[in-house]
Amino acid sequence: MLLQIANLLIESAFGFVIFLLLLRFYMQAFRAPFRNPAGELVTGLTNWIVRPARRFIPGLYGLDLSSLVIAWVLEVIMLALLRLLMG
Repeated sequence: MLLQIANLLIESAFGFVIFLLLLRFYMQAFRAPFRNPAGELVTGLTNWIVRPARRFIPGLYGLDLSSLVIAWVLEVIMLALLRLLMG
């Protein structure tokens, strides 16, 4: 029972942040305007992790690779935590 609760919490927390990072990547890839409420929400919730990473991870052809790489790293961390949790 406690393992299921921990599993749900880890998947929910990491999944939400990963979703926001991928949404930010897709919005920039499809040139969606960030001057709407959805764009400002995504930017506001992901700036704390994307802006420092841009110093180390450059963009490519106008794509924001830092948000894509961070989403991938968070997915790996989430799967590792779930693997440790299940034994």
